[in-house]
Amino acid sequence: MTKAGKIDFLKREFIPSLKITDPGRPAAWGKMNFIRMVEHLSDSFDIASGKIILPGAADEWASKRKAFLMTEKPFKENTRNPFLPENPATVRHHTVSAAINDLQMSLLYFFEVYEKNPAHVQPNPIFGNLSFDEQIRLAYKHVSHHLRQFGVEILQAAGQTES
Repeated sequence: MTKAGKIDFLKREFIPSLKITDPGRPAAWGKMNFIRMVEHLSDSFDIASGKIILPGAADEWASKRKAFLMTEKPFKENTRNPFLPENPATVRHHTVSAAINDLQMSLLYFFEVYEKNPAHVQPNPIFGNLSFDEQIRLAYKHVSHHLRQFGVEILQAAGQTES
């Protein structure tokens, strides 16, 4: 999928797809329930925008992880984030609707940060410093991973290639 297609999906299709997903559906893998997954994605956009500040990866594996990020390969099921606890955190929101609204605000803020400063580079604790293009790749890959986790299929236009 092209960068423009990924941006379009994130801006126009992602949140509506969450709103029509059955929040009681069990995850195909992992320990997060639906509301915790939504909160997790909100946190990831807050990291990508700089609202949550974490140190950028500086280990010898960061370049290999970034090289993976630049591919169209999806995250594998049960891919573990080494910065998250073994068991999911307690949910912050009392309703799925509130969690999705918070995620929507985090997503909007993410795009605002990069619209105001397209050259902004934000440290990521796993992939190192990421530009807007790299953040879009990560966001799409991460969102797709968790949507698949809860049985939501993303339709990709045939013939679209990476740009």
